[in-house]
Amino acid sequence: MLRVAYDPIYAHPLPDDHRFPMLKYELITGQLLYEGTLEPADIFSPLPCPDDIVLLTHTSEYLHKLHHQGLSPREQRVIGFPQSPELTLRELAITQGTIDCCHHALQHGVSLNVAGGTTSCICRSR
Repeated sequence: MLRVAYDPIYAHPLPDDHRFPMLKYELITGQLLYEGTLEPADIFSPLPCPDDIVLLTHTSEYLHKLHHQGLSPREQRVIGFPQSPELTLRELAITQGTIDCCHHALQHGVSLNVAGGTTSCICRSR
């Protein structure tokens, strides 16, 4: 059984002049449903990644900045998006989606996170 991580929060609203094609996440999922590759039951909405997991790769200072909207203008330029509580929630959901997909792939062979980073993440076991 294929499991696909996707949530409408993946298609985070950006300013009209922003160059990132955020709509692609919604379009990918819609196309896979349209062509019958996926059924709605194959899609799950991941919960936000817990802080203790985030802290395995980020400092507590950075996590605090994310939760309290404290990224500097330079840090926001590096991530490429204007900071907002919704963006933080989006990124935490995407992270947990990848983790969930990896666990599913270990048990069932394959899984897909539509927004597993900047590109889609396909997890499969051997």
